[in-house]
Amino acid sequence: MDVLSIKDIGNGIKNPRGTVGDVSDLVESILNNGLINPPTVRPNPDGAFDRICGARRIAAIEYILENHPDHVRAAEFADGVPVIVREVSEMEAMAIAYQENTNQTGHKLTMGEKIRYVVEIYRVENDQKKTGELTGLSQPSVSQYLKIVESGLSDLSLALLDGGKVTQKLVCLLYTSPSPRD
Repeated sequence: MDVLSIKDIGNGIKNPRGTVGDVSDLVESILNNGLINPPTVRPNPDGAFDRICGARRIAAIEYILENHPDHVRAAEFADGVPVIVREVSEMEAMAIAYQENTNQTGHKLTMGEKIRYVVEIYRVENDQKKTGELTGLSQPSVSQYLKIVESGLSDLSLALLDGGKVTQKLVCLLYTSPSPRD
């Protein structure tokens, strides 16, 4: 395990979640228990590091350093943040970020976030089978996600899907069924 200055850790890989959201529960956990699972990063050509996983953990550590500088846990990060460094491609990094965010409890990706991110991974590799292998999804699921996005999934539809107002099945029916004109 390496220790890096928080300033040397860039966003790098797009966060599947879009935003880190409220990290108060994570701040409390780190203050009480320490950092249990360090962020994962990869080296970039500039000599710094790109975050693969752990955007919420990094945000929580930044909050602790700024708002609880005298806490014993803040002192643990005085010399930097413990990280796991992985030598992986952009595609592999995106797949790792996706897997971590879909396997979390309590802060799972919304369906809209999953669809958008799987499509992002596909756009890097341009291979449905490979995208499925990297994300743990079947090739038909990847194909369905692509059809949903390519057919013009609107921001309103994503918001309804993310908010649980409509189901994935309904969105798939609406966006992948042939139009009455076909």
